[in-house]
Amino acid sequence: MPDPTAIVAEPITEPVSTEPAPASTGLLDADYNFTGNWKEQLLDDDIRGEKFFDSDYAKNAKTLLKKSYHQEKTIGQYKAGFKGVKIPDEKATQEEIDTFRDATGVPKEYAYSKPDDVDDDVVTSEFMTSTMERLNKANVSQKQFDEVMDIFANRIREIEAAGVEELNGKTKTAIERVQKEDPKGIRRELATKFITKMTDVWPAEKYQELFGTENESGERAGGINVPEFAYLRPLLLDMFATIEETYAIPTSAALSDTTESKSASIEDELKTLESTPGFLEGRLRTSSNPDDRAKHFEIMKKRSDLIRRQTELQSNVQR
Repeated sequence: MPDPTAIVAEPITEPVSTEPAPASTGLLDADYNFTGNWKEQLLDDDIRGEKFFDSDYAKNAKTLLKKSYHQEKTIGQYKAGFKGVKIPDEKATQEEIDTFRDATGVPKEYAYSKPDDVDDDVVTSEFMTSTMERLNKANVSQKQFDEVMDIFANRIREIEAAGVEELNGKTKTAIERVQKEDPKGIRRELATKFITKMTDVWPAEKYQELFGTENESGERAGGINVPEFAYLRPLLLDMFATIEETYAIPTSAALSDTTESKSASIEDELKTLESTPGFLEGRLRTSSNPDDRAKHFEIMKKRSDLIRRQTELQSNVQR
């Protein structure tokens, strides 16, 4: 038999909560998501169609409240950064504008020093004056101005570097073409000979203006030898070589004994013509006096005829 004096423990049961689950209000479900026609009930007509209210965080009341809190907090911190300064609108007074500019670091005049590697022709003083006036009027701070100028300078450097690379490529292409068309340099020698003859009486300044100056490696830079005119090199060399080849006055050593006297006579005539004052220097050709210009073209005609006769003599010797 069971012991009548034994203590029997009663079963322990957990208390059952009697708090009801959130009931649907017609606007929110149990998870606080907006339901039904909540937009029509809560939103005015002018904002009901905004995409904002279709976003995920606008579909749940708890999420929307949390988001609103953080946005308001951020805006408050932003405003605190201005120390209570009002952001000016179109109705702002000059005092409000000046207060805002002082608070945001907009100076009366920007401090600026143009980088040494930026050409004055690109960034002129007029351009900088206009730019600074416009940026200052737009309430750009000194720090923002410095950043804009740095971006601008870097872009100029990129453009200039690309331009140099392109010109260097054109120069390389021109040199390769000359070497391909004249691998032995014969026509280059003819062209050099012609240029030497035609510019022999020129002053050094005039020669350098046209052909540039010679550097340590023996190459010329400037004048028609700038990279921009590189594509003309093969054409000019060919033209000068052709002129020298066709019309050059042969030397006495190239003539035979039978034609030497005739050649000497023609050469003397040529020297006499070319020694006419103002002819080789171009003063007759560019003179304002029509008689001088007529004299120049008369000498040119006689000279061409003498060169033709001299060339024929040389051809007879070679045959």
